[in-house]
Amino acid sequence: MLPAGLADKAVDHGDLGFLSLLQVLEKGRATEIDFINGIVCRKGDEHGIDTPYNDKVVELVKREEATKVLHTMQNKEEFLPLLAADEQ
Repeated sequence: MLPAGLADKAVDHGDLGFLSLLQVLEKGRATEIDFINGIVCRKGDEHGIDTPYNDKVVELVKREEATKVLHTMQNKEEFLPLLAADEQ
C-alpha cells in the first residue's frame, strides 16, 4: 500500500499537471515527469508494488524530451501489452 496522502497529492495536481506537461514538451523544455509520475514509480519500487503504467508514462515522456518530437496519441499503442497483461 502507498503511504497515506500520496494518492491525494497526485490527484490534487492531476489536470493542471498534464496540461503544463504538454505545454513544456511543446516548447522543447525538460518536464517535471520525475515529480509527477516518477514519484509513483519510485514509491512503488520502495514498497514492492509494480507501477507499469506510470513506468510507461515516464518512459514515453523522457523519449519525447530527448527526441523533441511529440507523438501525442500515437503512443497509446505502447500501452496495449500492459492492458493485455491485466486481462490475464
